[in-house]
Amino acid sequence: MTQPVQDLKVYLSRQNTEFITDAAWPNVHELDKPINYAIRRDGVWEIRKARAGTFIVQREKFANPLPGFPEESNKEIGISNFGKIPFQLLREGLAFFKAICDESKDEAYIQTFWDPNRQCYFNHVPGQRVSGASVQFERDTELEARCVLVLEMHSHNTMGAFFSGVDNADEKSDRFFGVVGKLNHHNPEMLFSFVCGGKRVGIACSDIFDDEPEVSFPGDWKSRITKYVVATTKNSYSYEGGFLEEERSTVGRRQYDQTSINDEIDRAINAARKEMGWEGDEANFFP
Repeated sequence: MTQPVQDLKVYLSRQNTEFITDAAWPNVHELDKPINYAIRRDGVWEIRKARAGTFIVQREKFANPLPGFPEESNKEIGISNFGKIPFQLLREGLAFFKAICDESKDEAYIQTFWDPNRQCYFNHVPGQRVSGASVQFERDTELEARCVLVLEMHSHNTMGAFFSGVDNADEKSDRFFGVVGKLNHHNPEMLFSFVCGGKRVGIACSDIFDDEPEVSFPGDWKSRITKYVVATTKNSYSYEGGFLEEERSTVGRRQYDQTSINDEIDRAINAARKEMGWEGDEANFFP
């Protein structure tokens, strides 16, 4: 029975796989098969059309450029089928991770789904058993059949953000993944990636999430602002060649005048001391 089973696997694999050798890069929107291999000048590229998105990775790099193909700057990318995830959902996840970290220093796990009926993303926290170094969660097969699981994210409490060997072994599905660490800091450490056919590729937060909304303020606030103009005066100073005019702000002038007053007081005190014949310690002069 081994041979027929193996033949069936090969048959199903070929039914779902396309090999592309055209000189032009394929239009990913026109690809019919979920798994596609494109021969390019620099190597073999894999294009996967999964439920969560379209993912492109390089499977093999040629030592020498393959003739007959144009020069290209191909990149490994992952694009969600439903657009970028709202930044607010990331903030929600971070708040959840931080709360768990603050209370028990444990890890936690969260999923981000696309709901095809409501046409929106939402976060879901499944039942899970956690500790300071691991998290085991229960999948909701009914939810995953009804909605599309786009992103899986877990925390590393106060540790740094990295994909561990356990993460690499568990996270094999074609979708996006994230890990958040150093939750005891004001700005936690975040790391994101996508997986395509078992290969993990690092991406930026902005590749999967919308930009953080700008903070605004009421428009009439600026109308209440009046610029303060410092008044200036001109002083003339004589020197051998004539006169020199110098502008000095009134604030600076007040500081200058106060310094002059202080000098006058010091001179008066010194004169009084000299008149009384006192040359000793100041502490004895002013009991």
